[in-house]
Amino acid sequence: MRTLTTESTAVLMPYKTQEIIDNDGIYYGINAISHNLLMCNRKLLLNGNGFILGVSGSGKSFASKMEIAMSALFTDDIIIVDPEREYTRIRKAVVAGKTNGHGYGILSPIAQNAIRDMRDMMLRPDVYAQAEEQLKVLLADIIKEVENGMDMNTAIKAAYEKIYQSVNPSFNYDEQFSLDTCYRDIPTVDMAMFTVARKLLNNVQK
Repeated sequence: MRTLTTESTAVLMPYKTQEIIDNDGIYYGINAISHNLLMCNRKLLLNGNGFILGVSGSGKSFASKMEIAMSALFTDDIIIVDPEREYTRIRKAVVAGKTNGHGYGILSPIAQNAIRDMRDMMLRPDVYAQAEEQLKVLLADIIKEVENGMDMNTAIKAAYEKIYQSVNPSFNYDEQFSLDTCYRDIPTVDMAMFTVARKLLNNVQK
C-alpha cells in the first residue's frame, strides 16, 4: 500500500514551489502548492505580454476587469479595444472625469479606496481577522441596534467614534470633525478597523 503519493512527495523537494511576490505587483491568484499570494509585475519580465484562456463561464472577463482596475492604481495607460461594448460598464464605474479622448482614465477616489482595501485584506489577512474579533466585542451594542433597524449612517458614525475612543477615551467625533483638518486631533487607528466595522454592520443590516 502506498502511504505517500508522488504529488505529496514532490511538495517536499527543494525549489519545487516558485513564489511570485513582485514589488508593485498585481494579484493573479493563489499558489496551488504553498497557498501564498501570486503578486506579479509583468513589466519586470523580458516580455510582459499575456493572455487569458478558459472555458465559457470560467471567469476570463472577471479576471481581465480586475486586472484593469488594479492596473489603474498605478501610472499605467489602459487602452481597451472592445467591439462588443462588454467593458463599458466597468469603465464608467471606475473612471472619474474626462478621459480627454483616450481610452483610459483614472480611478475615482471611491474605487481607489475599495481596491486598496481589497488588496490590503489579501496582504494582511491576520490583521483583519484579529480586528474582526476585537470589533465583535467593541461594537456589540451597535450591531444589535442595526439588527433592530438603526440607520446605517448613524451606526457607522457611532462605530467610528467607539473605535477612536478605544485609543483616546475623551475623543468626541462631532467636535473633532467640525474643526478644519489642520486643527483636528485624531487618534491613530489602523484602517483595517474601519473596513471591518463597515463589514460587520452591513452583514447584519436588514
